[in-house]
Amino acid sequence: MNLNLEQIRPGDLDEVVAFLRTTFRAPLDAPFLQTDHVRWKFFEPRPDWDGPRSYVFREQGRIVAHACVVPTTFVMPDGAVVRSLFPIDWAASPSVPGAGILLLKDLTALADIRMGYGGSADTRAIVRKGHNGKKHPYEQIIGEVIHARRIFRPWSPLKHRTEPAWRALAKAGLRTWQNTLRPLRSVGDWAACPVDRFDDRLPNLHLRGNPTGLALPFRTPELLNYILRCPSVRFSGFLLEKSHRVGGHFLLADLGEEVRLADLMIDSDAVGDWAACYTLAVLTAKQYYPRGGHLVAVAAPSSLQAALYRAGFTVTQRAPLIVQDKCSFFASAHPPVVNMIDSDSAYFF
Repeated sequence: MNLNLEQIRPGDLDEVVAFLRTTFRAPLDAPFLQTDHVRWKFFEPRPDWDGPRSYVFREQGRIVAHACVVPTTFVMPDGAVVRSLFPIDWAASPSVPGAGILLLKDLTALADIRMGYGGSADTRAIVRKGHNGKKHPYEQIIGEVIHARRIFRPWSPLKHRTEPAWRALAKAGLRTWQNTLRPLRSVGDWAACPVDRFDDRLPNLHLRGNPTGLALPFRTPELLNYILRCPSVRFSGFLLEKSHRVGGHFLLADLGEEVRLADLMIDSDAVGDWAACYTLAVLTAKQYYPRGGHLVAVAAPSSLQAALYRAGFTVTQRAPLIVQDKCSFFASAHPPVVNMIDSDSAYFF
């Protein structure tokens, strides 16, 4: 089997979308395959990747496997820089067994590590075992990523219900009771300031070192502004200030009743500070999104998960965090901080 990794061109877009729609059996109106959205994912320039981010294998001229990469640059506690990628829109034709796994293998060579979480149990098993049925020697589970939710308008199910009234009423009552048991905590001296675009006020945490003991994703104004240009989901950006000093940022994504905390970074490793900023994100979502009913977030490692719990979030899903990391960059002593924009979790629906 002679398969060569090919970086697609804008002229290939319709062919790639047709392949993904057929493989995923997706309807014509599937949001993740709309032309503007796919063009943004695959071709819109971003500062951490050169050229298109969509790759294929072909056999006799036709596409037999595809994946798009979401890159992330991590800065380690010792200042080392690690380039990571997260494959999305991963699909393969059953006519060429093993093509999908081989594509992942070739993509992994483009970065220092490959990350993944979520997906079905079958998909995770395939990725971990590889095309020959054997576990990859550098594939390992280094923790888990949690998906969590915090209700800020308990009665929103009654406004946007697609279920019987009695069920929506019962759900709203349960949410009200849960919120009473877990009131929002104080945010202390933290405040959120909306921005239309990010600029040099964004604290570049890593130029002065990484004091947290965690592997922190490197954020720049250019990267965050790329997210703000997403054509299919409305993102909003906020700078975080503590005692009038900029100390971080977050991004919110508007999906109607659901608001997503797409990214959150602060220059602190104190659980109390992270919990205060998670709480502030909830309050900000309630203020800026009148249709919203709850805020969804992902978190890893365990220290950030503890902060989510403290902010009153309820875990809705757990997924193993799987990395292919032959140099053991992500040892347990410095696990990676995971946010939604490091995959397609912020805008996939």
